[in-house]
Amino acid sequence: MRTPLQRHGPIARATLLAAALAAGVGAASAQHGAHVHGQATLRVAVERGTVQIEFEAPAESLLGFERAPRTAAERAAVESLRARFAKPGELFGLDAEARCTVASASVASPLLDVGRAAAAPSDHADLLATVAFACAEPARLRTLEVRLFADHPSLSRIRVETIGTGGPSRRELRRGATTVPLASRS
Repeated sequence: MRTPLQRHGPIARATLLAAALAAGVGAASAQHGAHVHGQATLRVAVERGTVQIEFEAPAESLLGFERAPRTAAERAAVESLRARFAKPGELFGLDAEARCTVASASVASPLLDVGRAAAAPSDHADLLATVAFACAEPARLRTLEVRLFADHPSLSRIRVETIGTGGPSRRELRRGATTVPLASRS
């Protein structure tokens, strides 16, 4: 099964694979990270004025549960999560000087479909969000600010794999350390 980032085309697929291999991870983990509560995976590819982001996390890391919501508060939490991911520019901040806008965005999780589909989520539901930003001034693109920790107390770290003008890299984000470099400074 291909991830949404891979469906963007052969350039994104090759870029992601090159980043994963250069960073020392296998192709399987590049496609799907292990399901570990409190952790998430963020894959970022920067190329020709486009920033493609793929964010994957266990629903428990974002909601505190990953089964079908049972209470009104849990249903409200799921709807709030859906609303937050509908505004990816608020979750992922790029340099204002680069003048980036959201070109496409999607979010998928069995929990988001509860009440809309017949199947209930399994005991280990994940969320997968993909976002593409188009940047009018790509030469000014330097960093990505990940703004997910404040609203998700169960989220403790985000493993990040990037490929951009600075080459491939891996890092880990935690509360207080939420900036990802995207380009090498000349």
